[in-house]
Amino acid sequence: MTERTWTRAALGIVLLPFGVSAVALVLGAGDYLPVSDHALIEMRVRDIGTHPVLTGLYSRNDWSHPGPLYFYVLAPLYRLAGSASIAVNLGALLINATSIVGMAVVARRRGGVPLLLVTLAACALVVRTLGVDFVSDPWNTYVTVLPFGLLVFLVWAMACGETWALPVGAVAASFLAQTHVGFLVLAVPLFAVGAAWLAATRGRDTWPAAAWAAGLLALVWSPVVVDLVTGTTGNLGVAYDWFRHGGDDAHSVLEGWRVVSGQLEVPPEWLVAHREPLWLTGEPVFLYQTPRPLLVPLVALSAWWFRRRGEGDGLRLLAAFGLTFALAVVAVWRTVGLAFDYRLRWTWVVGLLSAVVVAWAAATWRRREVTALAVAALIGASSVSAAVAARGETPRQADTAVLAALLPGVLAAVGDDPAQVVVHGGGYAGASWYTRSLVLLLERRGVAARMLPDERPVVGPHRVVGPAPVSHTFVVAVDGEIERWDRDPGVRRVASWTSVTDDQRRAHDRLVARLDRSVAAGTMAPVERAMVLHERGLATLDEAVAWAVAVYLETDPPQIPT
Repeated sequence: MTERTWTRAALGIVLLPFGVSAVALVLGAGDYLPVSDHALIEMRVRDIGTHPVLTGLYSRNDWSHPGPLYFYVLAPLYRLAGSASIAVNLGALLINATSIVGMAVVARRRGGVPLLLVTLAACALVVRTLGVDFVSDPWNTYVTVLPFGLLVFLVWAMACGETWALPVGAVAASFLAQTHVGFLVLAVPLFAVGAAWLAATRGRDTWPAAAWAAGLLALVWSPVVVDLVTGTTGNLGVAYDWFRHGGDDAHSVLEGWRVVSGQLEVPPEWLVAHREPLWLTGEPVFLYQTPRPLLVPLVALSAWWFRRRGEGDGLRLLAAFGLTFALAVVAVWRTVGLAFDYRLRWTWVVGLLSAVVVAWAAATWRRREVTALAVAALIGASSVSAAVAARGETPRQADTAVLAALLPGVLAAVGDDPAQVVVHGGGYAGASWYTRSLVLLLERRGVAARMLPDERPVVGPHRVVGPAPVSHTFVVAVDGEIERWDRDPGVRRVASWTSVTDDQRRAHDRLVARLDRSVAAGTMAPVERAMVLHERGLATLDEAVAWAVAVYLETDPPQIPT
């Protein structure tokens, strides 16, 4: 086969799960109801063209991620799909598929068919381990993983003198830095080094590409600049103050090394299976145990081999890998508060890069054998992913079922009244998982759904209750808070859902009472009590975030501040 045929066939195989997933998602789109952050993402995409969108997804403590580029990327597909919620998931699929294609383009240009096949095999294996549901999930901590891999390849291309990679890398780095604040430490330095390397090696030849990059940077960062100049949200200032003064302590360099080098263990996590995080903190197990990065000697051997063969591109790829590894350690080290496992899936890119380096070095020695192995891995991993993708699962299906149970009762209570409808969680953070979703679902049905003023940084000023009359005020309660609201004479329940029976609830109460007595008697430590409840509590009976949810209509709502 010719190189072009190899390229087309390999790309077709690696993208097969994405195509199957897209079809399955479209076929199952009628049942999908976005939850929590997925609802917030769709809200911001809906605002493009109608309301100013100057910041990224809400994060915490009244600040959001740096910029809205992600929402602008999703908006065209969302509108073309008739503003269907599933279009946001399709957008995530498209972003991840584009990232893989971008890595393949760089690989083929710099290393021919062997490197192309090795790269696509590594990507297919990562997608298999992550799961097709992961690459179709639009959550900002997930949709940035494969684009991070693309950025590293683009930095490598710049180091090899590829001027076209400069403007493309500028957009990729901006996408990462704006979509999740953690990538400011990763994406910006990576791009800066790549751009400096390109300028140093190509000189004036880079001027046209630099002009394109400057123009694109001005365009994609213009919303952030407008926000800074006008002070509309003050988002970056609030975020800066939080990281500087309001956050918890950061981690140590050793902990950063552990987490990143853990992806170089044998067998690596990204190749076999995701290790369950620590149940008590949600952090990766590597944070507290020293891994054995057995792939490091193979990477070092690859460096020796590339140097012996005079393979300059291979050495430059190793340099890009080394820079990425060092910045990854810094990124984990400087993480404020708990280093949650779900935020660190981008570390798998470090493992992917190490595999690509080692396999490419091996391919320059045993081309036929390595090529055959890469083809087998590519076909096998993509076939498994395609079979899984045929199920067409959307994110948080259990919570979608909760919303499907609640929505009819809420809509019936609203009726045809055109005035504002307020939804809040009664002051309890746990209910926010569903309150924000209900606001979106009501909005999609033409209801002027609003939230309380303290939600302004979360949903935007136009979704906060205003001076117009309020016709209905709904309160969402979850789990143990439901009993309190059931006793409140100022509300009536209009919708509810639960995954537990009365007998299960009573058995749980007896278990809690018995554990409390053991702790009081000193025969059980509090952490042991927590472990038992983690394994046998009501939350284990269903995958939904809450085990019970109820929506109440306030019959005599209090005065709502505006």
